[in-house]
Amino acid sequence: MAITRKDTSEFTDINDAFCLTFGYSRDEVIGKTSRALNLFVNDDNWLFTREKLIAGGRIQNRELVMRKKDGSLIHGLFSGDMINSQGEEHFLTVLIDVTEESELRAELTTEQKRLENVIEGTRLGTWEWNIRTGETVFNERWAEMIGYTLEELSPVSIKTWSLLSHPDDLAESDRLLEEHFSGTSEFYEFEGRMKHKDGRWIWVYDRGKVIERDSEGCPVKMYGTHADITEQKKMQEKITELAINDTHGHIAGDIVLKEFANLVASMVRTYDLAGRFGGEEFIIVSPESESAQIARMTERILGKVRDTVFATETDKIRFTFSAGIACSTEVPGNPPIIAELLALADKRLYQAKAEGRDRCKWN
Repeated sequence: MAITRKDTSEFTDINDAFCLTFGYSRDEVIGKTSRALNLFVNDDNWLFTREKLIAGGRIQNRELVMRKKDGSLIHGLFSGDMINSQGEEHFLTVLIDVTEESELRAELTTEQKRLENVIEGTRLGTWEWNIRTGETVFNERWAEMIGYTLEELSPVSIKTWSLLSHPDDLAESDRLLEEHFSGTSEFYEFEGRMKHKDGRWIWVYDRGKVIERDSEGCPVKMYGTHADITEQKKMQEKITELAINDTHGHIAGDIVLKEFANLVASMVRTYDLAGRFGGEEFIIVSPESESAQIARMTERILGKVRDTVFATETDKIRFTFSAGIACSTEVPGNPPIIAELLALADKRLYQAKAEGRDRCKWN
């Protein structure tokens, strides 16, 4: 606390807290001005503070940076009022030292900026979830990952996530959430599928943590991130295929593929064309057919393969397959552009894989 004359700005009284805060003795301050002691880091702040007190008679909790005797800086909340002392106008001022809080805010701002840079650099979607109310906050990348803008998805809630998630994945997500809520797991970690705006399914690595609980230990708020792992999933599939070949041998693999080709040929019409299309992919060309009709035929083949044990000289192998179906009426050209027709079928093949394999996709 300090008292200064209005006309000269000289200190007429200070308390012990002033001396302790700024490092001056009482004798070093009385009769001096703030400017003479160089207390204000910014001279404009001194002028503004003085003019404000003169004009309005009061200042409340103005945050200022001030200088101590040793040159170090303090952040303070400055308040002042006009008083009358012995017939003369004086300023009564108080400074609350908030240096520690200010430094903490600066650290938090720096940390927040660092985190924002990490999120931006890693292309992560972020989410905040009020578990009690269902309210959610997503960043723009969260929406962008599945082909939307936040504006297109608004208003958002936890239902936004559940409606875009693959129905077959929700039970596992719920199980992992319950484990985390109960404290069994430190983090909630889940790999699931979400529907992209263009109709395909992408794989997302979902990771989060409860950051607030109530007095009874029940979860209140949870924060987390989404990462698009679709390409990693595709790579895992290729690695798995290589591992199968390493386990059973390439010769066994070729035998199985030939047996599979024979099975397919036995289940299509005589005027359909079925054959290997490179690697482990096959193609069926079925003229004068509709997509739904071909889908039914493919389902029959899926069921047959599912129930068949393919025997080699050394092993018995079971496997499933996925299929994508495209109709010539879905692509431009008359006759249709074959490359685009194949590309559409290939896209649906990967959609079928993303939805869980052992199925066909035709629309």
